[in-house]
Amino acid sequence: MRFRRDTFGIPVLGGEDVENIAERFLVHVAPHVLQAPAVTPLAAIMQQLQAQGHCTFSFGRDLGSTVEGYKYLGYYDLKRKHIAIDASLSDQDVRFPFTVAHELGHFYLHGRIDPRALRAADVIRDSTRDLVTHRIDASNPRTLLEWQANKFAAAVLMPRATARDAVIDIQRERGIARNLGSIWLDRQAYNSVEYKLTMTHLATFYRVSRSVARFRLRELGILRVDPKTMPTRANESLGDILADLFSPAGPNENRLTT
Repeated sequence: MRFRRDTFGIPVLGGEDVENIAERFLVHVAPHVLQAPAVTPLAAIMQQLQAQGHCTFSFGRDLGSTVEGYKYLGYYDLKRKHIAIDASLSDQDVRFPFTVAHELGHFYLHGRIDPRALRAADVIRDSTRDLVTHRIDASNPRTLLEWQANKFAAAVLMPRATARDAVIDIQRERGIARNLGSIWLDRQAYNSVEYKLTMTHLATFYRVSRSVARFRLRELGILRVDPKTMPTRANESLGDILADLFSPAGPNENRLTT
């Protein structure tokens, strides 16, 4: 796929661009998730990409840590076209799907970048620190790579084409008939209870953390948060969400619900 690139070969993309690219990726590897609510089949996608010779994958190996002590959870090797996921992440760890989708973002978006953007390295190594990007720093090209990969991951795991339908399905199962496809979060007891139940069902369905699901629905305009009564959640960024999810102390939601 062709993108406009900067001098480092990094795609020049906004949020809407990444959404469109993630959808195009899904059209090729899992088109059914764009037609009706469904969990994104990461295992099948990886098998397909490997069978077609596009990318290889490895798991079960300790990838080590940075000199500061931040654990490496995954990497993408540009030359070998290889993705590795650290042995510490089992497929039942809530961080596993996001990390895999994040590395797929590097594979799909960043295969042609100049090694100078990585300080002359040919491998994009993602530690618990690298995965958390609060803002893009123009002086540090790496922050743009991570922001794009995070946006790609969220769009792949919870496709915008079907996210609202998934919410509607859950609401109908709960007997809700008003304002289908929308969620309002404030301090009112009823809204709070319905929000928590819907978010738990949705996170379980998509195999993401509740916090990532919350951010994604807010980003898509499905979840509206009252800034007067819930100011923190109204202003949180994806970086804020991932800071907790990939905290060295361990995420608050460390296992996927099955």
